[in-house]
Amino acid sequence: MKHPIKLITFDLDDTLWPVDEIMIKADALLQRWLRENHPAIEEQFSRKDLLDIRNKIFKENPEIAHNLTELRILTYRELFLRLGYAAAEARSHAEDAFSVFYKGRNTIEFFPGALTLLEHLAKNHTLIGLSNGNADLKLVGIAQHFSHHHSAESIGKPKPHPEMFEAALATASELHSETIKPEQSLHIGDHPEQDVEAARRCGMNTIWANVLNREWPKDLKQSIEAKHLSEIPQIIQKLVAHL
Repeated sequence: MKHPIKLITFDLDDTLWPVDEIMIKADALLQRWLRENHPAIEEQFSRKDLLDIRNKIFKENPEIAHNLTELRILTYRELFLRLGYAAAEARSHAEDAFSVFYKGRNTIEFFPGALTLLEHLAKNHTLIGLSNGNADLKLVGIAQHFSHHHSAESIGKPKPHPEMFEAALATASELHSETIKPEQSLHIGDHPEQDVEAARRCGMNTIWANVLNREWPKDLKQSIEAKHLSEIPQIIQKLVAHL
């Protein structure tokens, strides 16, 4: 094997777990908390009001477009400001609200085979998480399998920008005390453009984790596909054999 795979990077949302239902439950958890602790918000603001405020903050602060945590906190802060709270108190309540949401955001149900896959791959490969979202590997319960986690918040740009993939290669090179080349790495993700095509442009090997059974875009070159996470170890074996 000329270039065995030393680094495997993973997207998180919709790759290791389905995210839509998680976000719905997290939002419901937050709304329940707000009703119990700040009922005036539900009384005075509709969901459309909340969306309008979020869009306004997004437009006024384009530099944090990738920072989902701060974007949410600023949205909640604006709600409390409009209720008449002073700036410091509004920020404090907003952070409390986000903590409630974030607990729900990190209460997840893994796709079948996800935990077994991570445990298996971590034995012989360096694993690094690469996500545009703001999941916390410790809260989710899989930090022990990963050497590092880069996100859009930590890097400053989301995928498909190459910076996150380049950061993963740099981190792996530091961990191995040698240069890890793109062809010695593999990215696994669900999004055809943000994950597969973006990683491929950086020279990395790729696997499309299509657990949700979506259609591949006709304008993109087809990727190796895994419809179940349990297929990935065998795919990697075949991939390595051709490197």
